[in-house]
Amino acid sequence: MNNLDLLLSDPPGEALGPEVRVTASPLGRSSQPAPLPAGGIPALSAALETLSTDQIRQVGLGLYSAITAESGLRDLLAANLRQNENLRLRLQIEPPNLRRLPWEALYQEPAGFLIFNAISITRFVAVGLQRAQPIVAQLPLRLLVVSAMPGELPQLNFEAERDNLISALADESEKGWVKLEFVEHATRDKVREALTTFSPHVLHFSGHGKFAEGKSALAFEDQYGDLDSVTPDDAAILVGGLPDLRLIVLNACETAIDSTAQPLTGIAPKILQRTGIPAVVAMQAPIFDRAAVAFTRAFYNQLAQGRTVDEAMREGRLAIYNSNSANASFAVPVLFLSSEDGLLVDFPQQSKERVVAQARLGFDAVRAEPVTETTTATLNRWQIHLKAAARLYKQLAAWKGLHDLLHDLNESLEFVLLELPRLDKATPDLNYVIEYWARCQSTFRRLEDFAQTGAAAITTEPFTKSGGLTGDPWIVESLISEQNFDAALAEGSYKAVSGVARKLRQTIQTHMNAADKSLEDRAAELRRLADSWTQPDELPSAPDLAQAITELDKLHATLYSAVEKHDIFQDLDNDFTRLRDEARRPAWEWEAVSAAWAFCRSDVIDSRFIPFAKESGELAAKNGDLSGSEWCVTLARQATMLEAQIANEEQAAVRKTLREMGTAIRTHFFIADKELKDLTSTLDSLSDDLLEILRKNKT
Repeated sequence: MNNLDLLLSDPPGEALGPEVRVTASPLGRSSQPAPLPAGGIPALSAALETLSTDQIRQVGLGLYSAITAESGLRDLLAANLRQNENLRLRLQIEPPNLRRLPWEALYQEPAGFLIFNAISITRFVAVGLQRAQPIVAQLPLRLLVVSAMPGELPQLNFEAERDNLISALADESEKGWVKLEFVEHATRDKVREALTTFSPHVLHFSGHGKFAEGKSALAFEDQYGDLDSVTPDDAAILVGGLPDLRLIVLNACETAIDSTAQPLTGIAPKILQRTGIPAVVAMQAPIFDRAAVAFTRAFYNQLAQGRTVDEAMREGRLAIYNSNSANASFAVPVLFLSSEDGLLVDFPQQSKERVVAQARLGFDAVRAEPVTETTTATLNRWQIHLKAAARLYKQLAAWKGLHDLLHDLNESLEFVLLELPRLDKATPDLNYVIEYWARCQSTFRRLEDFAQTGAAAITTEPFTKSGGLTGDPWIVESLISEQNFDAALAEGSYKAVSGVARKLRQTIQTHMNAADKSLEDRAAELRRLADSWTQPDELPSAPDLAQAITELDKLHATLYSAVEKHDIFQDLDNDFTRLRDEARRPAWEWEAVSAAWAFCRSDVIDSRFIPFAKESGELAAKNGDLSGSEWCVTLARQATMLEAQIANEEQAAVRKTLREMGTAIRTHFFIADKELKDLTSTLDSLSDDLLEILRKNKT
């Protein structure tokens, strides 16, 4: 989706009216600001929710005419609208009196309402924080619904709204697309607890907005049920440090008075500016139950399918219009956006299902063409492309499965290694070591099963134990190391046990790193394959196949980023383990600790972690202040702190920071690991579906 940015600003000097200019568009910018004609902006003679469709059409036509009164700007806008089927009109509105107008109702003859013509209208908010990137997640879309009803404000029917939400999303909940959680009589503590335990993707607030001491605020409850005004600054603190939270929806209910809706639209941009959350939806007027239910069902259904928030808004507004085309309720929801592309949460499973559906339709369409050299060549080419992609998907899933088993084995072995320093070297009591080793052995058995049944896509030499161990190095060397450790335990010698344990960890980490490298190599091979694809434009009946390829490209882009992030954390965890081992030695040697830290910085942090975080838009530094994704900011700050502490030889502080940084690395490694695991699992399933489609479409 292309962005067309429109800036409405206060006039310089003594100019009579506000100015409008195109600051960015696919077809260029307006070189000079165009003054809006005096009296050209229509005033609303009645509340928005009371207007008929004919009345809101006149308002929208007047708004469009006003901002396009200057011919150069009008021609530029019209050209963009003609040439872009999917266009996001981003309005940056500076004069407060213009922000209150329903720009979502922009109307152009003969196209009609722009929002029903593949045009997304958003209120763009420039933020000082680094723009948030979409997160990759598995279904369901987690929706936290928060309601508050302070005693001194007009009472709202939350029970009815709750029932409406449950009813509206019943099908989506049953499919596992959406999961609802409710917090009633919301206090700050209750909301924060729900945010941290439920980790929602969407926070849906239902209640009053109000003005408190000249500032917009949300009306929460205190512990006694009285009013607690939550300002935008308070809200930023309340929702801070929640990487999964992508969207806040501020809803004014049917019985809300005028001062309920307007503060919500005033709060929305401030929340964006202070939190870095990429999108806020607010209602610029009260919205009635029927319209709210229609909007809710369509809006959250689209988000759960992995659509952009623009697409979700379009479907939500259309649902309102279809439920009652006689009034202007479709223009009530307002989208405030700070992200570039509108994708908030990427659900690979939904992308996979779209690929499969579109590929089936695409191949059917190609086969329906008259049999010519062109259709036959196209069908053959795409069978080769997709078969190669399916093979790589299988390999990616298998290498990730092997990596996960080796990682589990490494984690279990860590308990054995932690126990060794506590042993009496002369007469070691190995009971705890044996207990922890039993956990390792259960993982070895899983590794054996994987070698026999789950590794076909990556096996070069079949695994067998009859007549001696044979197979790929990762299984043979791992099982030999297991046998060596068993023998050392039987010997009962501290020296033998400790020596073999460290060699075993080295073996496991070697093959875990090799699996990680193989993931990188397969992803790079997939990138080369995808770069060689050409869209099947020569076949007019194959748009679905083209859409399938576009959707695959999106999945691949997510994969490339996930593999790189996973590899960074894998190496960071390995390097940090060596650093931590040095810091655990009874005789503290600053030179060894400093050398291990210097290697960690040069090998990963400075050379890969920081560049990746900056290039992906997840970390920014301005005037010494860091902003961006929580995992990036946390690790960058801890690294800076540890650098100074090691330089100053602050032993207690170093140990404390090592513990905290180790916890952060492992926490975010776990998140990155799960993200990649879910993604490769989805691609594995996609491989089966694509191969089935190809079998049915052999030429």
